[in-house]
Amino acid sequence: MMQLIPFTETHCDLLIQWIPDQDFNYLWGGPAYQWPLDSEQISRHIAREDVFPYLLLDQEEPAGFIELIQTGKRKFRICRVLIARPESRGQGKGEMLMRLVMDIATNEYRAKEFELSVFQHNQSAVSCYRNLGFTTFSMEPLKHEQSGYESWVRHKMKLNA
Repeated sequence: MMQLIPFTETHCDLLIQWIPDQDFNYLWGGPAYQWPLDSEQISRHIAREDVFPYLLLDQEEPAGFIELIQTGKRKFRICRVLIARPESRGQGKGEMLMRLVMDIATNEYRAKEFELSVFQHNQSAVSCYRNLGFTTFSMEPLKHEQSGYESWVRHKMKLNA
């Protein structure tokens, strides 16, 4: 059984272990986190009033991470979606993770609209979000000072609940 529990500072080291390198850090965390990822950055980010982070448990074992960021009265951005183990990806767990967080947002916060951003080359994530009904409303080339990321294109997607 998969479930979400609130992510706390006690989970920071676990999350850090799941982010193997600088490229993955940027793919997962975008500009919110600098490499190397550390607990101070995570703690500062999750302390924000508009951020609602969750740890995914699969059979009571930590298996992933996701967060909601409230952007309006009933609007949320879904960010930093992660299935921790590479061998667990591609099995529908990302879709289940998304459904779980959207259920929380809808039931607890009465969310009516969701947005997210995903890099175009992350095709498995783009497909997952499309399967859930998200549609692309904007595509933007990334503007980033770090060499190697300039060619990345970000899809902005949304879904009305």
